[in-house]
Amino acid sequence: MEKIKLGLDLGTNSIGWSVVEKQDGIYDFLVKKDEKGDLIPTKGSYIFSKGSDANENSKAAERRGFRGARRRIDRIRLRKIATLKVLDEFGLCPKFNAGELNKWKNKKTYPCENDKFIEWQRTGKKKGISKFERLDNKTEKLKQPYYLRNLAATQSGMMLTTLGKLQLGRAFYHLAQRRGYLSNSEEEQSEDKIDLFKMDVFNLLENSFDSGSFLAPFEVIFDLNKGDDKVKKLYSKIKKELKNEIEFEKIKSFIITEFNKPENLGKVMSGIGELSKEIEGFPTMGCYFNSIYNTTNKKSGLLNKIRGRYTHREDHYLAEFEYICSVQNITSDLKDKLQKAVFYQRPLKSQKGLVANCTLETKRKRIAASHPLFEEFRMWESINRIKIKREVCGKLNFLNKEEKDLIKN
Repeated sequence: MEKIKLGLDLGTNSIGWSVVEKQDGIYDFLVKKDEKGDLIPTKGSYIFSKGSDANENSKAAERRGFRGARRRIDRIRLRKIATLKVLDEFGLCPKFNAGELNKWKNKKTYPCENDKFIEWQRTGKKKGISKFERLDNKTEKLKQPYYLRNLAATQSGMMLTTLGKLQLGRAFYHLAQRRGYLSNSEEEQSEDKIDLFKMDVFNLLENSFDSGSFLAPFEVIFDLNKGDDKVKKLYSKIKKELKNEIEFEKIKSFIITEFNKPENLGKVMSGIGELSKEIEGFPTMGCYFNSIYNTTNKKSGLLNKIRGRYTHREDHYLAEFEYICSVQNITSDLKDKLQKAVFYQRPLKSQKGLVANCTLETKRKRIAASHPLFEEFRMWESINRIKIKREVCGKLNFLNKEEKDLIKN
């Protein structure tokens, strides 16, 4: 009786296969013909196409980028709606009809029919004049958001008049539009290796209590980012400090000092630092942007750039929000609701559902690898593998209970 077997060679990039039969105690490739008399293939291989392009970039990266952009746009829309609900409640924007904002939220139907809202949110031209552009018989650029943010930070009492409340609400709405986002993904926060390296080291410093617990994870972080020259220089300085200094608090102080030096800042943090220096002398970032709006840079001869700058949510936007609230004497109820709407950050989604079931207790989830009980389990697992050769017997034998307890203690 012939015995037929299917052989598979499973690789990371290919699958090899063959069908063999046993005849007279020897395996050979199966020979089989179809109805026409042609041989049916009984061996071959399938090579998977590469998952990356010529530049070693993932083919899914472009699709992932578009998906991320869609999510971001959707969250900006939800943030605008949440801000408008608060502004509508306190009379800081034109009134919405019942269900108008919910229709925008659920069906993505923009409230185009609300003429007062469309006029209120429209920025207009720098020298344009509309029915909102007169205050105390003086022509003002009341439709420019940066002008309104400057007005909110420098002129108190805007909550006392209807026009002032509309202008103040437009300034808050502009903060909601421009405040950016704080990504939970380090790769989205920065493309600079130096920024990612510093971020990981800062997190490690918070969780380390001495140089011993700091060193091994620090080496791992360096290996992940060692392609950058700035990272290599910082690594050398920190390693030298670890050898010369014993007290961990002094080591932490040294690392933080080195990280904050201008030459060790990445592209993002450098841009934020430069903007912070330019803002000095102005009460808020909005006041500074209003001062350079549509003006020419003396060095380059080009218009001063406002969009596309690196900004800090807390140091710039949240600080401006707090300053405006203090100038306008915003009540705690309105302030709390606005802050939640404008600066709300969605928490990370729980990943508990991805934890597999335990192989020993199949009805329970696996324990975390960092849990002390798992550490103890792994310790006993290693001890139970140890074999020693005794003088009496020439064979390798496992440890007895007394020897195991001696290693444990």
